[in-house]
Amino acid sequence: MRPRWTTGPTRPASPGGPPAPAPTSHSVWGPTPRADGPEAAAFARRAARLLDLGALHFDRGIRAYYYTFAATAWFIHPVLFMIATVWVTAVLLRREFRSRTRNILLSEPD
Repeated sequence: MRPRWTTGPTRPASPGGPPAPAPTSHSVWGPTPRADGPEAAAFARRAARLLDLGALHFDRGIRAYYYTFAATAWFIHPVLFMIATVWVTAVLLRREFRSRTRNILLSEPD
């Protein structure tokens, strides 16, 4: 009987020890259902939501980091702060809505 959950491939064991997990590039660690099992689709949806949430928080953190440059300008002069805030906002809007990456993602498939 196959186990219900697997932890992925393993490397050969060190002498006298259990097999070690193989290095992978997965972002979600832990036991995952087999690809042919009934839980696989539900697990994939949960993993996608988890990764989406992580990307959202990462993106917000990067934006906050960019605005710290504008906030630092406040120490020099309030007008410079306003100019820097408008500049950072323009850069972020361009990167979000007018980037080449976005255009490629929205283009029709070949």
